Amino acid sequence: MPSPERWIEPRLAIIAAGVVGIIVYGSLYPFEFYDNPDVHGPVHDLIASWRTPTSRDDVIANILLYLPLGFFSVQSVRRLRSFILVLLVVFAGTVLSVAIELTQLYDLEHYSAMADVYANTAGTLLGATAGVVLRRGFHLRLFWASSRDPSWFCCWRAGSATNSFRMCR
Repeated sequence: MPSPERWIEPRLAIIAAGVVGIIVYGSLYPFEFYDNPDVHGPVHDLIASWRTPTSRDDVIANILLYLPLGFFSVQSVRRLRSFILVLLVVFAGTVLSVAIELTQLYDLEHYSAMADVYANTAGTLLGATAGVVLRRGFHLRLFWASSRDPSWFCCWRAGSATNSFRMCR
């Protein structure tokens, strides 16, 4: 159970950090970098691609890739207002996305486009919003509760229906 003075729930923060690792690894694998000879630089190239169309499958994949980042990041931080927390998480997800897209400009195997940044930001926003909506009724400790005491599930169901979960703890 998270203590009242904690700002961060460690288990959920570890999951969020793992999601970041999966995003970085999956976005840059097989790590075949080269010296991009473009004279304009990576930022110009990325911004120049702002109208480049992309496939629907790519958009869906990018949204689904960043959705857990937004969800677990919001779930791991406790003592901030929801609106501020969502803004911070979406900003962090956008910064991560831009950093990866800029790095992909030096990767032989990947193509970089602003459409990916848009989809990644949307995925982070959707995940963060879901995290805020489910924050009151979702506690990871419920899933790690003792199997000998099934009453946690009954209290959780009653709490999600009547918002009185705190009485069951």
